Amino acid sequence: GPAERSRIPVGVTEFVCEGNKVLRVRFETGEKSAWVVFPEREFRLDAVPGGPAGRYSNGRSTLSATATEATLEEGSNVAFANCKRAAGG
Repeated sequence: GPAERSRIPVGVTEFVCEGNKVLRVRFETGEKSAWVVFPEREFRLDAVPGGPAGRYSNGRSTLSATATEATLEEGSNVAFANCKRAAGG
C-alpha cells in the first residue's frame, strides 16, 4: 500500500517557535550558508564573516542558530522568536 512520507524535506532542521510558528532550515556542509525553507519559497543566508558561529545573513534577513535554538529577524523585526529544535527535526 501507499507509504506515509514526512513533509519535512531531507536535510532540513525544524524548529517550533513562539505562536506555534515553524521555522525550517537547511544548513550547508561546513556551515558556510543556511537555507530558510518556507512552503512557498526558500532563500539563502551566508555565514556572517568574522561574526559568531551560527549567524547567517543576506543583508535583509538574519538567522542566529545553534543545534537546539534559532531566531530569524527580517529587517528590524523578529519574525521567528524563541525557536526550539523539534523532536526528530
